[in-house]
Amino acid sequence: DYKGVLPKPSEFTAEFTTTAGELADGIRRATAVSDDMHRVTMKSNNADIHFRSKTETGFGTSVIKPVLPTSGPIEIDLNWKYLIEAMKTLDHSQEVVFHFCSHQKPALITCDDYRYLLMPLS
Repeated sequence: DYKGVLPKPSEFTAEFTTTAGELADGIRRATAVSDDMHRVTMKSNNADIHFRSKTETGFGTSVIKPVLPTSGPIEIDLNWKYLIEAMKTLDHSQEVVFHFCSHQKPALITCDDYRYLLMPLS
């Protein structure tokens, strides 16, 4: 039963709403020259979402403004290739909600009946 691995709403410590296109574009900008095995750090200050990846010359970064700001702080390392894959199945303008529990627990992206589970990198 797949529902057993999905985080429960009571476990969410933060969430934000944005469009699938905005999320994918933010990830692409931060990882355009990434060399750290597909790792991107997603962090929020409750107003903006910051993406950061390691490059040969420093760091690739980008910032997006969510449609609805985060309801709490977020910091998690994810495989950016999986984030991009999740967004490819959705229309660019569709709103998605990113649900966050902790840096050690899976994150969840939802859009209508769509659910996409993202495991954090350690």
